[in-house]
Amino acid sequence: MLSSIAQLKEAAEGRPAELAREKSSERKVIGYFCNYVPEEIIHAAGHIPLRLVKGGEREAEAAGGEYLSLNSCSYAKSCVGLRGEARDPLYWEVDYLAEAPACVQMEWALEIWEKYFGVKTLPIGLPHNFHSPNGLDYFVREVKDFVKGVEAIAGREIPPGALEASIQLYNQIRRYLRDFYELLQEEEAPLQWSELFTLVQAGFVLDRERYLEGLKQVREEIGTGKRAPQGQPEEPRLMIIGSILADGDDKVIRIAEELKAQIVMDDFCTGSRWFWDPVEESTLEGLARRYLEKSPCGTFPILQSVGNLRRERLEHLLEAYRIDGVLYYTLRFCDSYAFKAETERRWLEGKGIPVLHLDSDYSSSNHGQIRTRLEACLEMLRTRKGSRI
Repeated sequence: MLSSIAQLKEAAEGRPAELAREKSSERKVIGYFCNYVPEEIIHAAGHIPLRLVKGGEREAEAAGGEYLSLNSCSYAKSCVGLRGEARDPLYWEVDYLAEAPACVQMEWALEIWEKYFGVKTLPIGLPHNFHSPNGLDYFVREVKDFVKGVEAIAGREIPPGALEASIQLYNQIRRYLRDFYELLQEEEAPLQWSELFTLVQAGFVLDRERYLEGLKQVREEIGTGKRAPQGQPEEPRLMIIGSILADGDDKVIRIAEELKAQIVMDDFCTGSRWFWDPVEESTLEGLARRYLEKSPCGTFPILQSVGNLRRERLEHLLEAYRIDGVLYYTLRFCDSYAFKAETERRWLEGKGIPVLHLDSDYSSSNHGQIRTRLEACLEMLRTRKGSRI
């Protein structure tokens, strides 16, 4: 791992202690789960935005299971359990919880935080007819209400020019991250995807100005040219997509690395979808448009009369990153993604892209099964790639 990325990872791990010092009566930590929350507004109001995306811990999942049904996904249970009995220090620094839930399980998590943990919430209604003018009008109204909510917490209005400055800051962060990800298109890239995924996770919790400076250091370290190429030209190029891949949910990734698999791209809300699309217009309406019209979460139904934004983006990435195979990862009981798995498989295989569907939770019980299936998939892909060389 690049030393500059390792430093940001270490800083993110020490963030809870910093948050305790940075908070005040007018400056609160506002956490959120889904990436439809326009955190530029939180930042512009002087508060501390914190995206809560931890997962992979069996203890937290079990703790959340005391509040959610057995048929809830591991991530939703962890979102509850980490504030509950698992008592994660980062989650315990949250003063308010904002959420624009893309699925019903995240709605339940929001309600539980308020009802059982006494955390005040700032819900944002998210229209599922996101492609229509009516959907955008509705979301703009919701975002305006959200502005009033964060202003009330601060006891003052967002200062003139503050929102525009925050949008510019976030667009800079997005540009750096996208530039880094686009390096993975190279046969002999100077970075590995797993490094960049770690880099993105740090950005969810660190002070955003500090994070931007860290990204500049990453670029400088890459620019020295001292690092050996990390790409493996002879290996199949994989893309991983599907349900949320939480920070700490590394079972599949560790197995893939043990098998020398080469993942070069993702389509996760905790990965490339978080930063890929910039805000084109530095206004409240422009901000709302960016969040609503970006590549949609797979939990949404396909309501467009023409086209499919998610597939259009995937098609572009498959070509740009020269993908040989796709890992379709779903969390058990993430019904929205599991329901679409078969149609997505048929669509991808129709384009000549083999798909391996891996369904799991945060336990270790299926480690061997995942390893065996992934090993067989890699053997097939290597044979295919070798025959084309």
